[in-house]
Amino acid sequence: MASYNYKVIFEEDVIESTGEKVVSASCPVLHCHTWGKTREEAEKKIAEAIYCTLESMKEEGELIPQEAGDEGLPALIYFSIPSLKVAKGLATV
Repeated sequence: MASYNYKVIFEEDVIESTGEKVVSASCPVLHCHTWGKTREEAEKKIAEAIYCTLESMKEEGELIPQEAGDEGLPALIYFSIPSLKVAKGLATV
């Protein structure tokens, strides 16, 4: 079974209007971005965003991009997203 590995960048942020601390998550190669109140919530949301993006690309017949080499950015984590034959819903992180 094929797996896809993508770099995800997590950053702590503050919502200006409320002062609330949040964690933003982005996967640059897939142009996926989201946030959560905690790191754990941000991880779950970015995994779901990546899964949905890959599923959509597959349905549209688009090529699935491969992650380029490490760009030396801080706070990197690699996610392995199983092939798209897994059950629908939140991808396991």
